[in-house]
Amino acid sequence: MKKIIAIALFVMFIISLVPLAFAEEGTGDRIRDKTRLEHAKNYLLRIADTLINHFEKIKAIVQESSEISDDMKARIVAKIDAQIAEINIIKAEIEAATTKEQIKDAAKKLRDIWDRFKHIARLHAGRVVSARVEGLVNEGIVQ
Repeated sequence: MKKIIAIALFVMFIISLVPLAFAEEGTGDRIRDKTRLEHAKNYLLRIADTLINHFEKIKAIVQESSEISDDMKARIVAKIDAQIAEINIIKAEIEAATTKEQIKDAAKKLRDIWDRFKHIARLHAGRVVSARVEGLVNEGIVQ
């Protein structure tokens, strides 16, 4: 649970830095603006990959849990897969972006996804922990 919270804080910090890439308005040098745009695109793509990896880890933990019912696993995995699909759509938008505004919009979408899902991720992590504790208690009762 602490790892998930730490990752969540790290991702939020990284996403909050995106506007800094455009904070300094130059003299209109197109080469510098293009370089800045490419750096921002690469940065957002790395963030998107980090989010996908985080969701994949949560999904793996849920799928490996023997204490969670199959129905609950299916619902959790479906939610996670939907978020991953949404992030992949945003990644395509980032790769196709040609303006600073498009990059900012993509960063906002990634931030919104994480803001929506961080609470759900904590909930699912809590369910896994709760199911493990319940499994240990039931195991102790049986013995």
